[in-house]
Amino acid sequence: MSVPGGKKDLWLGLDLGASKILAVLVEEDLSLAGSLRTETKREEGPERVLDRALGLCRRLEEEGGRAKGVGVGFAGLVDPGTGAVRSSIMLPGWEGFPLARKLEEALGIPARADNDATAAGLGEFRALGSPPGLNMVLLTVGTGIGGALVLGGRLYRGKGGLAGELGNTTIEWKGRTCWCGNRGCLNTLASGSALSALARRLAGERPGSLLGQKEEPPSLPEVAEAARRGDEAARLAILEGARALGAGVANFINIFDPHLVVLTGGVTGLGETFLEEVRREAGKRAFAEAFEGTKIELSRLGDMTGAVGAACLAMEAARRGGSRP
Repeated sequence: MSVPGGKKDLWLGLDLGASKILAVLVEEDLSLAGSLRTETKREEGPERVLDRALGLCRRLEEEGGRAKGVGVGFAGLVDPGTGAVRSSIMLPGWEGFPLARKLEEALGIPARADNDATAAGLGEFRALGSPPGLNMVLLTVGTGIGGALVLGGRLYRGKGGLAGELGNTTIEWKGRTCWCGNRGCLNTLASGSALSALARRLAGERPGSLLGQKEEPPSLPEVAEAARRGDEAARLAILEGARALGAGVANFINIFDPHLVVLTGGVTGLGETFLEEVRREAGKRAFAEAFEGTKIELSRLGDMTGAVGAACLAMEAARRGGSRP
């Protein structure tokens, strides 16, 4: 890889989500050489969105140096072997889109594509030092909820690379309809979209709310800021979202008995109150024996987890000599 005394190898990572695109340029040790972000504007379709992502990559290379490879974490189901999109609830119209091939052709470097939460799981695992034997559940909580599993110190993909769709697990079997067509998914109760919608409804019931001045649902940063300023609607929305997420976390603790549960995505900006409420609710619902010794933490990489993890996809592929996972 890097030559002693020479320039360090650089890797591009893209987190391509429903609302934002985040691009990073990192070194082998995950040190950040640069980052840029922009809106996804998903209504414009795959080619225009990809052009926007490529623009970020080119700017990072111009400012930081040539990358050896690029990885992308995509908000949907991706075939990690071909790098093509299988389907996406959050980004409709991408079915069959050859994402990795398009990146390779445009940037002239090897490219890998995978699910965004899977990429985030790999990034967090690398940031922890890749401890052997680690059992970890990672939840990306943004517009929707994704998940990744590290079991026995290895990223677990399942038989078809689809393991970890934790946001589509059922919490209320007669609950609200989810984007996936199921009812009562964790997404409908604890995602960023659900929390924003709840904050909007609660603000409408409280005429003096700081959040009641907008017609559209507030963003998570806006909810967090309103809560810091003492807004009751924002505070209640954060607590309700945290309790719903804690119920889901309790399920995952009972199923996987992990050493660590990591939360990343937009919720990392909701503060310690949110995290403590998730811990409290999970502790009430999980088996005491399973909960004991399980840490529930925010990602060490903050909202960069997915993009840094995507860069790790490219690094891992290079170590395997370019072979697919």
